[in-house]
This record gives sequence, C-alpha cells and structure tokens, in this order.
Amino acid sequence: MGKEYYGNAFVCEPVHNLVHRLVLQPQGVTFAGYRTAAEQQDEFLASTDNWFRPVEIRTGPDGALWIVDMYRFVIEHPRWIPPDRLAKLDVRAGDDKGRIYRVYPRGKTPRPVRNLAKLSKIQLAEALSTRNGPTRDLVHRLLLDTVRPANPLSDARPLNASDATALILSGIATNSPIPAARVQALFALTETAALDEDVLVSFYAPFLASMERPSVPAGRDLSINLLKLVEDLDAGVRFQLALALAESRDARAGHTLGRLAETGMQDIWLRTAVLSSATSHVPEILKVVLAMPPAALGREEMIVQLVATAAKSSPAQVLDQVLGLVLPEENQPVQTWHFTTLASLTAEAEKSLSKSTAAKARRVFAEARRMATDADQPEEGKEAAIRLLGFRGDQEQSQTVLVDLLKSPLSQRLQEATLASLRRNRNPQLLTGIWENWPRYAPSLRLALIDLLLSREEWASALLNEVEKGSVSLTEISPANRQRLLKHSKETIQQRAAKLFAGNRIEGRGEVLARYRSVSSLKGHAANGAIVFEKNCSSCHFFRGAGYAVGPDLAAFRDKRPEDFVVAVLDPNAAIEPRFINYQVETKDGRSLSGIVNGETATSLALVQGQGVTEKILRADIKELKASSVSLMPEGLEQTITPQDLADLIAYLKQQ
Repeated sequence: MGKEYYGNAFVCEPVHNLVHRLVLQPQGVTFAGYRTAAEQQDEFLASTDNWFRPVEIRTGPDGALWIVDMYRFVIEHPRWIPPDRLAKLDVRAGDDKGRIYRVYPRGKTPRPVRNLAKLSKIQLAEALSTRNGPTRDLVHRLLLDTVRPANPLSDARPLNASDATALILSGIATNSPIPAARVQALFALTETAALDEDVLVSFYAPFLASMERPSVPAGRDLSINLLKLVEDLDAGVRFQLALALAESRDARAGHTLGRLAETGMQDIWLRTAVLSSATSHVPEILKVVLAMPPAALGREEMIVQLVATAAKSSPAQVLDQVLGLVLPEENQPVQTWHFTTLASLTAEAEKSLSKSTAAKARRVFAEARRMATDADQPEEGKEAAIRLLGFRGDQEQSQTVLVDLLKSPLSQRLQEATLASLRRNRNPQLLTGIWENWPRYAPSLRLALIDLLLSREEWASALLNEVEKGSVSLTEISPANRQRLLKHSKETIQQRAAKLFAGNRIEGRGEVLARYRSVSSLKGHAANGAIVFEKNCSSCHFFRGAGYAVGPDLAAFRDKRPEDFVVAVLDPNAAIEPRFINYQVETKDGRSLSGIVNGETATSLALVQGQGVTEKILRADIKELKASSVSLMPEGLEQTITPQDLADLIAYLKQQ
C-alpha cells in the first residue's frame, strides 16, 4: 500500500457501507488517531451500493489490503427489526453472495504470493525477515510446526542455540532493519527454547523508539542490562518491562517497578502495568512512591492502589508492613487518602494487624467519624470519610453517624456515599433508625432507601412489614422494585409481595400495546415529556445532562418511529440486548442484588443498578450468579404513564 498507509487503522462500518481510516500517532504507551486532510469530508472507501457490507480487513500476503464484503441486503439482526417490517423483509437475501476486494495504489501491482509449504527450516528462518505481517506470521507458525510438533511420531526436533536455524533467527533478532521481524524472531527463539540471554541483551541494546515496540519475554532471569530499560525514553519499552517483572522474584524487581511508577505516574497504561506486576513487590514499590514529593500528581492514588493490591493478595505480615509504611504516626495529620487506603482492608485482615498498626488504623477511623459530621469539611474529604465508615458499619458509633447523616440535607454525592456505606451494614438496629425518620425523608431518598432495603432478605421482609402496616405506601415502590420483590429468590418474599400487589395486576403486554396504539397519533409536548422522563426514566437512562447511564443511550433512538418507542417502553422484554440483561446476585454475606454486569475480570465483576449505583463484587464473595430472562427495565410502566404522557416522552426524546 505504501508508506502513506503504514501505521493506519482501518475500521469496517457495514451498516453505513464504508471503511473508515485513521492515521495513528504514538501517545505514550498507546496511540491517538485522526483523519487525514483529504478525508475530512470523505471516507477511505465507501459505496452507493446498499448491499456493500465490509466486515473484515487484513493485509494480504501480496501487500494489498484485503476487504471482506459480506454483501447482504439486511445486516441488522432480525431481533432488532419491528415485527411488521420484519414480515416484509427477506433477511437472508444475499447469503449466496460475498466477495473479497484487494485494494492497492493505482499504477502498482500486488506482488506474487510465495509458496512457503516446501521450505526447509533454514529457508523459513530466512523468510521471517520480511515487512509483510501475514507472511511473517505464516513463516513463524510453520517454523514452530517443524520444531514443536503436535504429532509425537513426527521427525521434527527442538532447536538449540547453536543450531543453524537458531543462528539465523538470532541474527534477525539483533540485526534486521525491520523492527517487527526482530521481535518475531526473538519470540520464535523463546518458543523453541533456543534463546540465549546475550541475544536478548543485544536485541535491546541498539533499539530505538518506533511504532513497533518490543516485548520483554516474561519469566527470564533479570540482568543489569535489562533493568537499565527503566531509563528508556520510549514508554512502550518501559510498559513491556513492567509486565515482564511480574514473574520475577529478583530483589531488584520491586525497586525497578517503583522507578517505573515514579516516571510514569501520568500514564494510565504504565501505571496499570506496574500494578498488575506488583503482587510480590508491594513494599519495595511503596518505598519509592512514598519518597516522592507529597504534591506529586498521582502519588496518593498509586499508594491507595498498592495497598488494595496487598490487601487482596499479600500474606498478613506483608499487609501489616505495608500499612505500617502508609498510615500516619501519632504526630502526623490524617489525610483524605488515608480513608480511601483503609477502605480496602477486610474485617479479617484488620484482625491480623499488629498492635502498633491497629492503633494507627483506629485513629484513622475515629478521624473519619469526626470529619463525616463536620459541616466545614470539603465535600471530597467528607465523602471519603463516609465511605470508610461503611467498612465499620457493624460498630454502633459508625452506624449512628451514617443514619444521622440522612436526617439533614445532603448533596447527591454525599447521599450516594452514605447509602453505599449503609449497604454494607448487617446490624438489625439500622432499620429502627430508618423507620423512625421515614416521614422526614424526601421522595428521592425514600426510593433509594427502598432499593437499599431490597438488597438483604431480612430487610426486604421488614419493608413488607411496613407496607402491610401502612407506614410505607404501596405507591412508593417503583415498578422496577416491584419486579424485584415478585421475582425474589426467597419464595416467602414472593408470596407476600404477590398478595400486596394483587390489586395492581400487570396486564399482558399484548393488551397494553393495543391500548396504547393511539400514541402515534397524539401530539406530544416535549416540555411535559422532560418531566415524564425525570420521574420514570432518569434512574436508568442519561439524556441531555440528566439521569444515570445504566441502560441504552436514548440519543441513538431519535430516528425511531413512535411505534418503536411504544414497544420499547411498554414491552421491554420484547428485544433485550445481551449487555442489558438483568443479573441476580446473591452474596455470601446475605445480600441480594440485581443489575447489569458492565465489567468483569478473573476475580471480580461490576454490577450496575438503578441510579447508577455500581457494586464491585469479588467472585469469591458470590454465592450465586444468575442471568434472568428479563431486562433491568421493568414491565408495568403503563400504571404510571398515560398514553398522552408517552406521546410527550417520545416528543422529548425525538426533539433535535
């Protein structure tokens, strides 16, 4: 394709019949992308043929850009097409077609594709030094097949460092003018157990920053030469070094990671790489970070993250050492970040602290109780203090502070922090304080508290007691929370809820849709629609600066027909996008949660609930995780939204 296109990103847009191009520029560890001047109003490739559906792009072994065109009339999944329109479409139209385009500069011809199947090991090794990525990958695979056979009867044999093939690969790794070929040769040597450390050191010695950054093979013994890479000017090299140090038990690795953290505090990727490798090296890294100037940007955040790493994975004595380094002495002030640091400490870990470290922790908790109720404190400090008290929620002093906070007007930020801390509480006396103050709570706070009470079986039962007594109105329980009660994991809760809501039967969706058929003919008033949105939708949708981004982005629905809106609002389970499926989670400490899973790792998941409340739950703490067959958005909104309200809401959402 030529130098003009080297380092570009090409993105398929099958719905819009085009291929988009971005020129990439290094930006720290990662890249930034921009359009070229010639493509500000155009695309790299576009077609007026509505059946043109580019779905995949590869560099071909001939040097051309290969673009796979699925060539279909309909590219959307049928589940997203309204039934009346679907009945008129042949969604399989074009399934006997499809093609691959080869794109290359005008006036040039793609080079012939070399047949690699009959090459010897030595010839394959020599062929690795090419600028064509697909050819390199194929050569690499064929080379490994000759020395690492799947068939035990094969005559293939592993390499050694003095083998002629290994010597050719070593020469490419240290001398090839093609950076990508050098990297691939290095890993071919690693994978065939033929890598000599002298080659590894030579590989890095002449290396200059380029768009193709080398990776440090993990698990190698460290040498002084490799540790010197901490001084490399290229962020990509430092990033790979940080990842490689994860496997090291060398005493110097922790200090090196600390140096990498110190020089890359503003680079989120380098910081993440250091943290991912920190498990065995937290004390050594901390010593370097703590020695940084207190005002250094990112210092406090890094300390908090390192303590959290130690709290999750370090032995008790190491965690005690870490906290001893971080927590303030008697003659030092307690700062806001100390609260955040202690919040990662589990109750079990707290019990194993030494006397001196435990005394430091008690002083921080006491300061948190004081600051949480101090009206003169900045909001950021108060929030951190309140959130820390959630980790001491079973202690009467902390619980009293949290319940008392709800009596006075709080900002949205502090109210959310207080509710999050109360959510961790298991003390039965908590309910007494809530019911005593219920008449004084604002409607929005009552809604949030009901959501909180449904997180534990005993609290949900207590809520139903109050509803039965008339202390809590049935109308205060939103359709979403009504659905949670009716589908509760405990049958006794389900039965009691069904009895209470018997007079508010949710109709079949067909009946409701028939009653609301007139909505498309009604004139909507956007001003009233904004009020309808605030009351019924804002807890899970963000639109025009209001609400919470839990469900889909409603701005994307602006071009939908009124009929589509009616179905989406009144029959939310007709078509559920997988990422918005509602999950039920029961934790080992007795909590019952429901929401959307919007992030997962090997050890935890993030559950997003109404009003944007996000719970990060360790997998080790989960008793049961179950995907429901329904959307987080509840059925039954027709009980609070009239046809005219819905017409107004649609007008508001479609307003330009």
